[in-house]
Amino acid sequence: LVARYTAAANAFGFDTVGRVTGDCPFVDAAMVDACLEQAAGGFDIATTKGAFPVGLDIELYSAAVMARLNAQDDLTESHREHLTLYMYDHKDRFAVRQLQPPAGWPATSQSFTVDTRADYDRAAALAAPFGDAHFSIPDLIERAAA
Repeated sequence: LVARYTAAANAFGFDTVGRVTGDCPFVDAAMVDACLEQAAGGFDIATTKGAFPVGLDIELYSAAVMARLNAQDDLTESHREHLTLYMYDHKDRFAVRQLQPPAGWPATSQSFTVDTRADYDRAAALAAPFGDAHFSIPDLIERAAA
């Protein structure tokens, strides 16, 4: 993945890359915008991991840093496959910015990730009452808590 993401960033001339994985279907544009605003300034990686509910995850990283990682000879196979793992494993070498949920988001320990059929069924049940794909994450969190 490191090589593919580096090639894609180079092909499109990106300075910063936003990464949302396929198992996080509820990440929306408002959340991405809020994270981009928080991350303004210098960072190697900015992450929601550990501060946002599981499954509402985004990572923003410097394309130049990822290109340097791709050129390194000491990345393990796991570090090459798990795109940002090297940065987390070597936090002392990187400017890591911890992003915080926007003001007004309800606190929750609920998970919104979709890794299994049961996760999918739960996600579909949470989304169905909204009637369409345009609902806010705070509304989703409140529905999950009900």
